[in-house]
Amino acid sequence: MRKKILKTFLSLAIPLTMLTCSNGQQQCLDGPCYTPTPNEVDPNGGPSDLSRRAYSGTIPYIVMKNIRYRIHPEVSAIVEDLFGHMISNNISDPVNLDDPNSFSVRLHQGKLIMEGTQMNNLLKNFTLNYPEAPLKEIVHTISAGNRISLAGKIKQAGVYVSFEMRGSINATPDGLVKIDPDYIKTAGVPVKSLLDLFGLNTGKLITLDEKRGLKLDGNAIIIIPSNLFPAPAMNGRVVKVDTETDKLIMHFDDGTKYERPALPTDDPAIKNYEHIYGGAIRIAGNETHENTNVLTVDMNQNDLFDFMFIRYREQLMAGYVRVLNNDGALLTYMPDYNEISRRKDKKSVFNKIDEGLSNETLKLNPKSNPKTTKARDLASLPAGIQPGNNNGGNSNPWVKQ
Repeated sequence: MRKKILKTFLSLAIPLTMLTCSNGQQQCLDGPCYTPTPNEVDPNGGPSDLSRRAYSGTIPYIVMKNIRYRIHPEVSAIVEDLFGHMISNNISDPVNLDDPNSFSVRLHQGKLIMEGTQMNNLLKNFTLNYPEAPLKEIVHTISAGNRISLAGKIKQAGVYVSFEMRGSINATPDGLVKIDPDYIKTAGVPVKSLLDLFGLNTGKLITLDEKRGLKLDGNAIIIIPSNLFPAPAMNGRVVKVDTETDKLIMHFDDGTKYERPALPTDDPAIKNYEHIYGGAIRIAGNETHENTNVLTVDMNQNDLFDFMFIRYREQLMAGYVRVLNNDGALLTYMPDYNEISRRKDKKSVFNKIDEGLSNETLKLNPKSNPKTTKARDLASLPAGIQPGNNNGGNSNPWVKQ
């Protein structure tokens, strides 16, 4: 297998359909060499003018399979399946992967699994990590049969006291997740309802910050999945909730039936991956892909692909890449998050580079071609998304880590 460190590749290999926005140097595209003017190059800011011209009206699809989606060293969710569109907040700009606050994912179908420990860490590090949070030290216990238990401390009259709660957890008709408690105790004393627990009877009702993914609704706690995680926001409709021991399983479906893009290679061994297809994206600081077709594959297919978005550049630089065809389809081999330090910045051993080659031919899939599916993809843009309109900004409260 011809292996090249991706960092080197990105500075050298320019497929015909890739526009490269680098620091003022000439770029030979499909025609005469072009020299970007100074106002078209802004590697430390948003997309350059040259980058914006790669936008053609289509919006990238994203498919994720068997990924441990890590948002913090201690917080992750298992994405068993995800299919959606990546939508720039300014719809006239390409999706900028270097700024997770600049775009969101409109989730069409998906299955996401939260383990109990990860939910505890999510609350500790994000959801309840603010000075006036009314809850702290929350521990979940998830059981089969859509049952959940919570224990921790709640602020009452300026003092944190212990509480415990048990109840059912299900999807709501409007696509959120609802915890209906049927047992509540605080400081060892039974409490009739959440309203009592949160202090309605004292006239000083303690509230939750719904911008961080939780809110009170009568005697129930509502989980807002799109606000639970740091950017990029994942906006989807939960249609079903299942539980297993120590696992909360959320099924998403917005009712649309878009055709999933074909992978650029028909390799049955590829089970854990992320595929971005169509439209334009900006990646790795100054790379702009037009008619994007990037398949990122887990280098170890024997377990989940451990991927941390805010450190994706380091994972890229610790991996390898192949250009699959003249249309610029890329196959990126990426290590798990915990393999970054072992692999990043290490030289390849030249006389061993070919040891990973098999005798099999890599089978390409001619159906995976954003150029030929562009008309179809334009015709099937998500409702409310039109080229040239601003997408209304990102309401997700989290900042880039």
